[in-house]
Formats: sequence, structure tokens, C-alpha cells
Amino acid sequence: MKSLLCILADKDMKEALLGLFSRTSWHRSMGCGPVAIDDKDLLVPPGQKDPGVFKRAHELARAYLRTHERLVVLLDCAWNGSPGRTVIEQTVADNLERNGWDRERFEVIAIEPELETWLWSDVQALQQAFEREIDAASRATLTETLGELMRNSEEDPKIRLSILRDRLRIPASSAQFRRFASRAHVDQCTDPAFARFRAALGRWFPP
Repeated sequence: MKSLLCILADKDMKEALLGLFSRTSWHRSMGCGPVAIDDKDLLVPPGQKDPGVFKRAHELARAYLRTHERLVVLLDCAWNGSPGRTVIEQTVADNLERNGWDRERFEVIAIEPELETWLWSDVQALQQAFEREIDAASRATLTETLGELMRNSEEDPKIRLSILRDRLRIPASSAQFRRFASRAHVDQCTDPAFARFRAALGRWFPP
């Protein structure tokens, strides 16, 4: 059996994990042992997004019950009609158990409010992720805008990221999440959802 399957709500999540898992000795920064993970182990179901993963994660995972030892279901909390983190995680977990997944084999992680929260945990890595897409003249704008947005830390993380892109006149791109994750100091991310992801890997694959 393969070690780990991740069912993800969107491509941004996949690119973020690809960036993380591409790092040399990434497992050490995550507090776990080496784990073989490739692109096919990071599943983004077409057309599902957060609501679809919430409703159908157990159906999507059924085919992998005997091919993967462990499972992570990762989605955001902020979407139209969301019942909130607690209900999301409990509902998905209950459905997975009813479909044959032992509770110790999986983790359901709903990010509150959304994945962009992780980007703001390391502003230096975020700056480096965007520098590749701008010219030298725009770097002062990047630094100034990042400082301003960090001071407004109560603002929605997705809105702050949109403001940053607008100021720099660059489009949204999943590659930005990969570049960020390949550079970020993961020990600086205090988001509870990320902490649970790290804890699950450390529990399943001890150093």
C-alpha cells in the first residue's frame, strides 16, 4: 500500500502541498519520518471544490481504501452554505468511518477561514513567492503593500491576497502557493489546522 492520500478541495491546496513536499528533507521540518508522496497522491476532484468535498469525500475515498494506508481530507471553512469547521470535520469523519475508514487512518482538516491563512504566516516567503512575477520597479510596492496588509491582520486573508495582487497588477495563480510553500518556515505557522496536519504526519510516520 502507498503511504498517504490527500483529497483536496482545489488546485491551490495541491500546489501548496507540492511545494512543501518538494523541499529537501521536508519531513524534518514537519516533524515526521520520510514519506513517499507523488502527484497522484494529491487528489483534486474535478468540479467539487469545498462543498463537493464536504458532501462526497467518503465516496471519493472509497476507491483508495485498500491502496493507501492514511488519508487527509483538506478543505476550507469559508464557502457559501458552510456549516462551520466543527460540523464540516465531524460530518466528513462520520461518513468516512461508515465507509470503512478506521478513525486512526484519516484526518479531516477544515481550514478556518481558508488556505490563504497559511500564506500570511511567513511574510518573507510570501514576498519571495511574488518577486518572481514583478519587475524591479514594483518591488518597493510589494514591500510597502505587504507591510500595510500585515498591520491589517484582522482582514480576511483571501481579500488581503487579492489586494496584494491588484497592487502588483498580477493575476491569481496556484503557482504562487507552490513557491510560497517551497520557501516558508513551517515552524512559524501557528494556524490550528496546519498544526493538526503536522501532528497527523508525526503520529502516522514517526521521525
